[in-house]
Amino acid sequence: MREDYELLPREWTLSVLQGTSVLVEKKFTVTEDRGK
Repeated sequence: MREDYELLPREWTLSVLQGTSVLVEKKFTVTEDRGK
């Protein structure tokens, strides 16, 4: 149980980073489309 708890912060951080990168990519794509 303790091992799982120690792994959670890293898993959570990775998921947050991935989610942020996806949002940035979508925002960038929308900005590009508007520029055209």
